[in-house]
Amino acid sequence: MTIDIDPKDIKPAAPPPLDVLDKHSNQAFFIRFGIVVFLLHALAGGLVVTSRVIGQQSSDENLRRELVEQRIAPVGKIATSQEQLTALAPMDVPVAPRTGDQVVQEVCAACHASGMLGAPKMHDKAAWQARTQAAGGREALVASAIKGKGQMPPRGGLSNLSDQEVADAIDAML
Repeated sequence: MTIDIDPKDIKPAAPPPLDVLDKHSNQAFFIRFGIVVFLLHALAGGLVVTSRVIGQQSSDENLRRELVEQRIAPVGKIATSQEQLTALAPMDVPVAPRTGDQVVQEVCAACHASGMLGAPKMHDKAAWQARTQAAGGREALVASAIKGKGQMPPRGGLSNLSDQEVADAIDAML
């Protein structure tokens, strides 16, 4: 038994309904893209509001200028003469006299304990004898230490050392 079907009687099947979030549809792409753009705009708006709130901390224009000047001020100054160096150096507070051993521990040991930069090591009799003879005696060696010698700054870098403290420190290192 054969059934004759007329092609006119065949109705096409209805297309499947479109899923809005079908990962292959253009509409799904635009929805996801819109969500991402919305979230980015919300984040940017939040950052703008936060920055304005933080920026209103100092509404005084003079205070704001002062703070900006402090932030862009030079880190240091260069002294090209002894007068400029003296003007830039902070005033030293007078301290009680220190013993030679205290000065050695506080100032001199930084270089003289290890012999850094060619400094004679503490208690190295031969090295100190050679330095004393080269300077022209103990007094000349003390004067050299007070003035500064080679890499050693005047008074070992501690400007409030008295002449006697410098001499006592040299005696302690001999």
